[in-house]
Amino acid sequence: MNTRKTKNFSWWQSCQTVLFSSRARPIRFIITGGTCACVQLGFLHILTHYTINANLANALAFLLSAQVNFLLSSLFTWGDRRPLESVKRTFLQRWVTFHGSIAGTAVLNALVFAAAHQFLPTLIASASGILVAAFANFFMMNKLIFRLHKEPSTVFKNVCKSVQMDTNGPTEGFQMGNKCARINLVPRKTG
Repeated sequence: MNTRKTKNFSWWQSCQTVLFSSRARPIRFIITGGTCACVQLGFLHILTHYTINANLANALAFLLSAQVNFLLSSLFTWGDRRPLESVKRTFLQRWVTFHGSIAGTAVLNALVFAAAHQFLPTLIASASGILVAAFANFFMMNKLIFRLHKEPSTVFKNVCKSVQMDTNGPTEGFQMGNKCARINLVPRKTG
């Protein structure tokens, strides 16, 4: 019995490892998008059921879905990309940039729909707009909004704490990349 539980646990850990790998990010993006579409459509259905104007209901449902999308994108899709600097400031920056991005891709979606609708049926034209906007959203979120922050590089990275004496006087070490160098703290006498 214990062997079976261990195998099931191992299988579950393997699934989590695969799902949360960087290669599976597009899958997480699709899961997030599908979840948000369901949230938007469900909220729209609830609001229109209570005789709220359809345009207002659609706008409110979109706004709610956008907030859910941002949270899921932050925690699930790009959850491995934690900010290095102030979390509060970065969260607000990402939130503003995210909403600017989806506003831009909403315009892109509408333009693609308008162009495609001249030649294609309505649903296919709409799907074309959604697909183009989804690719643009993924790129912008991956490269801009939730980009991988690298540690700031400096010339004197990892200053060595030791001061040593040698024949030329005291020296202090510093590390550049993976090599350690020493500099003289007292100038040499020439002569």
